[in-house]
Amino acid sequence: MKMRRVRFTDLPALKELFPQWSETLIYEKLKRTFESDAKERYVIELAGKVVAHVLVKRISKNRVKLLSLAVHEKFRNKGIASFLIANVISRLPKNTIVFVDVKEQNKASLAVFNKNGFKIVDKRKNLIILERKT
Repeated sequence: MKMRRVRFTDLPALKELFPQWSETLIYEKLKRTFESDAKERYVIELAGKVVAHVLVKRISKNRVKLLSLAVHEKFRNKGIASFLIANVISRLPKNTIVFVDVKEQNKASLAVFNKNGFKIVDKRKNLIILERKT
């Protein structure tokens, strides 16, 4: 497994990760990411196939938000999300606060973030906000 920055050539693989989105929407999201200094997109490759994705946004010098994390359904429960989270965190400066909003009913995501050291810090409507320090 290896993590790398996303490329436009990953468009078909991202379409598999996000089947509810059109190719045009994915293309526009990628384009905005490349145009932004505050956002970074990474993918995980396994045997040459993109199997996971994460979008990271720098909010401030010591605060980062995980905006999106997805693992292809055929590759779930294999530690890929944990690998992705660990790699993102390893790239951040020490004492950076990483946070994420998770829908309350998304028990699988809550479990992954709890397993990776994230703690609940707030609840809003149907969202749970979790964070951890690097």
